[in-house]
Amino acid sequence: MAGAAAAYAPADLTIVDELPPYVWRGPDAQQAWTGDLMTDVARRGLSSPAVAVGEPVRWEVDGVSAYVIAPAVHGYKQNGVDMQEPSRMTFTLAKAGDGWKITSWTWTGPKPTPTFNLSAKPRPIAVFATSRVILSCAKRDERDITRYRFGAPRHA
Repeated sequence: MAGAAAAYAPADLTIVDELPPYVWRGPDAQQAWTGDLMTDVARRGLSSPAVAVGEPVRWEVDGVSAYVIAPAVHGYKQNGVDMQEPSRMTFTLAKAGDGWKITSWTWTGPKPTPTFNLSAKPRPIAVFATSRVILSCAKRDERDITRYRFGAPRHA
């Protein structure tokens, strides 16, 4: 969990997601969201959660801040049934001394449906457990973020 926390702005984070209470703010937002997510997963009988995040479809950079939209698919089993939830993830980022930090992210999409066509998933950059969201940005120059890597922290 420490690796995921390193991707976020330390005191300025907002998360908006489809599970109650729907919004988390402040320095403990990521930890609070993770706790609420695990409660929701247990309550709804979900297993094997994973997210595939596609190549960003839009990004805007203004020197020290950025706005990024990427397609994503949340897949999981609900009471043994494969489910798929296509969406968009929208991120805002701030440039810090040690790289880009997430200041907010939002999950936006329709209700999940049973999975019939797995080829409908966007081309994944990486697959990661939903409780671990890491975004690292590598920039080509001061005006352009050109690469995004999404992934789970590695365990020793």
